[in-house]
Amino acid sequence: MKKLKLLNKTLLYKNIPFDKLKLLFWVLPVFHFFISVIIHNKLGYFFLNITDPEYFHLLSGAAMSVLRLDPAYIDHPGTPIQITVAIAARLTYLVSNQQGILYDVVRNPETYILAANVLFNIFLLFVMLYIGKKAAKFTNNFWVGILLQLGFFSQFNLIRVTGRLVPEGFMLLPLGLLILLLLRYLYDDDFVKNQKKYLLFFSILMGWGLSTKLSFVPFLIIPFFLLSTLKNKLLYIALTILFFFVFAFPILSHLNQFWDWGSNMFVHSGRWGSGKANFIDFSVMPQRLSALYHYNIPIFILLAILSIENSILFFVKRKNTFYKKYFKVSLASIVSIAFLLFLICKHFAVYYFIPALLFNSFLIFLVLFPFTEIVRNKSITKYLYFSGMLLAFVFMIFSMNRFSHKSFISMQKQQLRLCTFRKQIKPGNLLIISGFYAGTPFKEFALANGILLSGPAKKLFYKPLKKFYPNTYIYYDWSDKFFHWDTNADTKTLINKHRPVFIYIGKSKQKDLTTIIDRFQDENPNYEFNTLAIIDNNNFKDKLYKLVISKKHKSSPKTLPNSHTYN
Repeated sequence: MKKLKLLNKTLLYKNIPFDKLKLLFWVLPVFHFFISVIIHNKLGYFFLNITDPEYFHLLSGAAMSVLRLDPAYIDHPGTPIQITVAIAARLTYLVSNQQGILYDVVRNPETYILAANVLFNIFLLFVMLYIGKKAAKFTNNFWVGILLQLGFFSQFNLIRVTGRLVPEGFMLLPLGLLILLLLRYLYDDDFVKNQKKYLLFFSILMGWGLSTKLSFVPFLIIPFFLLSTLKNKLLYIALTILFFFVFAFPILSHLNQFWDWGSNMFVHSGRWGSGKANFIDFSVMPQRLSALYHYNIPIFILLAILSIENSILFFVKRKNTFYKKYFKVSLASIVSIAFLLFLICKHFAVYYFIPALLFNSFLIFLVLFPFTEIVRNKSITKYLYFSGMLLAFVFMIFSMNRFSHKSFISMQKQQLRLCTFRKQIKPGNLLIISGFYAGTPFKEFALANGILLSGPAKKLFYKPLKKFYPNTYIYYDWSDKFFHWDTNADTKTLINKHRPVFIYIGKSKQKDLTTIIDRFQDENPNYEFNTLAIIDNNNFKDKLYKLVISKKHKSSPKTLPNSHTYN
């Protein structure tokens, strides 16, 4: 009986000073921070297998750090990511001995990606802390604060994206604050008086979210359900557009490029503006909705329960002023998520759904909310939200269950791959890379891909790249030249180097080897070109060849048999 009373006091947090209680709001944000850093480490070197979009944002952000504020990589747009990289680069460079910040970025790109990710997770830590404290204050319920913090753990991939530099992770910042603002709206008795403040806050959050990724668009619907007059709604639209261009300022230098990208995304049914010009392919919608349903079943169940609950309450409580606000918030949440599902089915990728999973805990709150108003007993209310917190905690446990080494590429295999390839290339050797877009054992390939999307700012990186990677050439199948930073080389130039030449062939690029050799042969008829297979990597499907050059003979085998294979 004593234990039961003690448990009851704990759940109702009786006799616990609120100042001490507030310290508990640090627990989940700090835990989340360390989990995200661990995930970042588990993912290994990004140049090995995840260059998109980390290296694109890295070079754009590095350019921003030296006040080149017009990066050409604006597809997301992703500006908040690049600003974070710029700030982190400046802070990291304080402990560097390089001759310039761009030289250090080019030489140690992974260090700067780590620094940017740590800085982002520091931002996220304080946003989670703020949400927990303010939610508890607005509702006068400690467990609501914990419940909303647990939303950041509600699905494994929701945690995983915070270990990377991707828009889906950065969208959690404005989205978390948007959920908090909806909670504040529910408990604000002076909403009409404070409507201008809400209008401003909504506009800032929406502009921020849109500048991170255009897939934030569905959440723009939410304020239309809450703002009361046409004038306020029009002002909200105008301010959102204004704040979007404030946050995504690089777009102003590339308006035509951004317009082409955005209009193609709208008109065509495929990803990245590809596919047929039919807006959406309805024939694939059932299959795609099924995939999204199985990606996170709880959010669909919660949406269904909330929809049924609101339908019943609408007929019973529709004249109740307090419930009108609840109906608006519920309907706004349901419609915005449904619209997001529609857009994802148009340009399909399940990871587009990740940010919306932050709503899981808020949907739990909305489902429980009417019962707390019906009961109107503080003790029972605390028990109800405690039960909701436990449900969110169960989601967290299932998420953490997937957090294992099996969920990531083995760091040991990655390290073996890196060392095996790199040790074959000696200083002064010439290296030709035809890599798989996701990554190679050579960070210069990731940097080269980043350069291609840097626009005019790429000129800033030419000297550092030439200094640290003077003998690396990139082969792209859409060019008849070999890309070498600010120049293109032909095969005669490469042969005249009179040094060992190695050719790296990435996954799905085997046909490029034949093309490269044929090009050498056609442009240099007085020489014979053979390839000696040095490494055949069965795990990652990539290979390294040594180019053997000799004077022309009547016949010569194209490929020498010796090769080194490892698993």
